[in-house]
Amino acid sequence: MGVDEVRNFIAAIAAVVAAIGILGGLVQYIRSERWKRAEFVAKLIAEFEADHRIDCALKMLESRKRKVNLFPEAEERYEKWPEVDDELVERSLRIVRDGDSDFGANELRVRDCFDHLFKQLDRFDIFVQRGLVTADAFQPYLAYWLDILGDPQSRQKPRELLRVMWEYVDEYGYSDMQSLFKRFGYNIART
Repeated sequence: MGVDEVRNFIAAIAAVVAAIGILGGLVQYIRSERWKRAEFVAKLIAEFEADHRIDCALKMLESRKRKVNLFPEAEERYEKWPEVDDELVERSLRIVRDGDSDFGANELRVRDCFDHLFKQLDRFDIFVQRGLVTADAFQPYLAYWLDILGDPQSRQKPRELLRVMWEYVDEYGYSDMQSLFKRFGYNIART
């Protein structure tokens, strides 16, 4: 083997080693980015679950009738924990037209809780739209709730209540929330 052949051989080995190093760095970078995205989603979900108003809305979604801590600032327990049923939620989420806003305190608080939930679901889809995360990253955390809100066949909520919720979402411009639901196969547009 001549000197030129040895140099070519060494150059080829150096190129292979450099390619392996670059490939290893790329793999490391991809893993790091996945980890950062997973941490980002975990932080979003932790904030979502820790929010009192969202927690109240989720409790109302999960049950047809139960006491919910709607007024944590109240002094008396009976004032803090009114009984909320599907009928109250339905009345609370009716569309307001021409200044018709004769809501009671419970209805206003229920409405506020659902507004807060819907805004957060809107926000999740904005993160997906911007490519910060994939919709699949939210799936393990939100599937149960998306099913209750989006699937009229789930029987968790009466169809009429779902219709009222979907109209509310549509009327008050939660289009990114509608987009999030579409990503999971649910059409919650006004019917």
